[in-house]
Amino acid sequence: VVHNDPRRLNEMARALREAGFSVVTEKKAVNAVRHLDAGPVDALVTSIDFGRDTLNGIALARMARARRSNIAIVFTPNRDWGNVLGDYGAALAPPLEMSRLVEAVHGQLRAAKVA
Repeated sequence: VVHNDPRRLNEMARALREAGFSVVTEKKAVNAVRHLDAGPVDALVTSIDFGRDTLNGIALARMARARRSNIAIVFTPNRDWGNVLGDYGAALAPPLEMSRLVEAVHGQLRAAKVA
């Protein structure tokens, strides 16, 4: 889970752990790349905008997909991005409910296993 808001990061991580997932958290997309390189990552939950002078969530998703073609990706943007995210994964428009997050991760994991 990658998000620059510590409160939101912890909330999402807690919800996913309670749903049975193993979770690693990062506040910056550039730091999340190390986890992608270090070992198996089945899913990426990421915000999109991390501020200036850093990777954004879309670039992180591209890097994740380049490393692992069947990684499940769920975006948790602070605003509705519409359909600009293409085939990268699910985008949950705000407000984000933790039950929707868990459902989206499960759905993306199922879809990734089929692909």
